[in-house]
Amino acid sequence: MPTVIDALYARIAVPGYLGDLTSHSLPDLRALRADCQRVEDAVSYQRRLVQGRLDILQAERDRRAAGQAPADLETLVASLPGTLSAGVAGPRRGHTTYEHELADAAEVTADVDAACPPAVLAALPDTAADELDQIAERLRALEVQVSGRRRMLFDRLDALADELGRRYREGEATVDKLLS
Repeated sequence: MPTVIDALYARIAVPGYLGDLTSHSLPDLRALRADCQRVEDAVSYQRRLVQGRLDILQAERDRRAAGQAPADLETLVASLPGTLSAGVAGPRRGHTTYEHELADAAEVTADVDAACPPAVLAALPDTAADELDQIAERLRALEVQVSGRRRMLFDRLDALADELGRRYREGEATVDKLLS
């Protein structure tokens, strides 16, 4: 069953969604940008969730490869800050609070939860190695899909920013008009 995000993404992904940007009014361009940004925020959040779960699975694989005894849930949870921050350079851009705009905020995580249910994470120390591999493969496939969506959304946002910038540079739009 498609989620609200899937429906919004499908609408934005249609070729020609932006149309001829030069023919749109300034408020229309801003509305298009807001729609794209809202979906990009949700898709970026999904991508980070996928990456976080992949990081957790890899940490468990590394623990096993090092011959360490299974971690209990408390130890696993205590290690999450280090696991999830490894490789993160600098602060991340904050995400817009879009939950209030969706019918159900759980829709943002539905695909991630389907690929790697939270209960699996809770039982990670007891999960068989082949099952970890299968879950990781599902998450990697989802990450490819989500990253592709994100790239398309960035392309739309870049086109909108270019047109808005052109209008300001060429005097078709001014800060004074924006403030009035």
